[in-house]
Amino acid sequence: MTTRFARAAALALSTTLATLACAAPDRSADGTEPATTPDPVRTADPYARGYTDDDFPRVQELAPGVYSYEQLRSAGQERFTTVSMFVVTDEGVLVADGQGSPEETRRLVETIAGITDQPITHVVVCSDHGDHTAGNSEFPSGARFHAHPTSAAVLRAAAENPIRSPAAPSVVVPTELVETSRTLRLGGREIRLLFLGRAHTGGDLVVHLPAERILFMSEAYLNRVFPAMRSAYPSEWVAMIEAAQAMDIETYVPGHGFVDPPAVLAEELETYRRAVVRVIEEATRLHAEGVELADAVERADFGDLESWSLRASQGSRAIARVYMELNGELPPPTGNDRANDEQLAADREVAEAMVQAVLDVHAAEMNERRPARLVMGGWEYVAEANAEWGHRLATALRGLTEEMMEDSPDAPWLLGADVMEESVLLFAVYNTEDRADCCRTVGVSVWLQNGNLEFLPSDGVGYIDFIDPPQEVIASVLAAEEQYMRDRDGEVPP
Repeated sequence: MTTRFARAAALALSTTLATLACAAPDRSADGTEPATTPDPVRTADPYARGYTDDDFPRVQELAPGVYSYEQLRSAGQERFTTVSMFVVTDEGVLVADGQGSPEETRRLVETIAGITDQPITHVVVCSDHGDHTAGNSEFPSGARFHAHPTSAAVLRAAAENPIRSPAAPSVVVPTELVETSRTLRLGGREIRLLFLGRAHTGGDLVVHLPAERILFMSEAYLNRVFPAMRSAYPSEWVAMIEAAQAMDIETYVPGHGFVDPPAVLAEELETYRRAVVRVIEEATRLHAEGVELADAVERADFGDLESWSLRASQGSRAIARVYMELNGELPPPTGNDRANDEQLAADREVAEAMVQAVLDVHAAEMNERRPARLVMGGWEYVAEANAEWGHRLATALRGLTEEMMEDSPDAPWLLGADVMEESVLLFAVYNTEDRADCCRTVGVSVWLQNGNLEFLPSDGVGYIDFIDPPQEVIASVLAAEEQYMRDRDGEVPP
């Protein structure tokens, strides 16, 4: 409690000082801002920099015909920017990363149309996460979409998801695959699409403009935003940043946080590299001491990173991901290895089957409304006996759930999951009138038995806090599982 209070007080003080120290820079007549401004406050918080919501989207011309585009997005109570980049030529426009919804991507397209009458001909998916791809259907249908094979596979799985909400925006699956590099020549301008290694997503592409010495790094570079690692490869992320730093670049463009003057961006990229290293070192220290993951999340001290945007929501995920790396539970760095792809596809199939089981069991209770928003809770509590399977399945479930959250963030129904002993409890939940902080489970207990997926309806186990389920609920579920297996195997209870 004291630590959280101190962190909040420090952040409030720094925010106050930052607001007094700076104001939002002036815009030019065409709505863009100069790419060089006085040394900015080093934060991703727009309000600490003196901005208001009306100052966005924020467009800067980084070089002739090369623009950054920053638009605000929300993550809980926090606000920060998602960054796109577009390159205007007399043979069309290339866009690096869209925005997080059809509405926001449409705004990006309209902004580009206000600058040039050239059509958007190329879209590069640098990050496959929904906050950069969920609005891609708003780009012209004739545009060519480029992505790393890993990202293309992620988007294809989302497009083919059998339980995807019909109301969700369509997913554009890229057809132009970039495994290592590709050079485009558009209107006499050289544009290089590069894969420098796995970082934030595993399929991270960067867009390099050699003549302008600009490198758009997407979510591999989060300017003053806490390292978000839900699908990251921590140590490889550091190596990827170092590869970018070794290039002849003047302007490094981040995927989140502010697009600052070139010298500041270069400094902040090194600051970010050290931030990723700091997270790895802290998690490694706790892991070496034998600290269980749940305790490590509480004990972790990230030093200066404690005041960074998204620390509260991303700290636990980062610790968990580094633990997975240390335990050898992340897919090996084998590029597009067929066996690895098949394993990921199999994990995804199991996750979809689990969610479908909940829908089937409780279709009537849900009044035929398919739950579109899912909440994962407690997946990190994986027993040592099934850690490898549990982590793989949890990763697949988390990816599936977050896709659905991005599709329909306001849906009233939720799903949650917990890994317990040799089983996974997956449950649909809804808010109750008398206990707003808890939910009543109407779920399905799922586990692997001799390699086969088993489902056990668990009708109304009781109240459950999906972040930390009460021990009596866990005991009830485990007892139900044992009874089910005895009945199935014809055993007489002892």
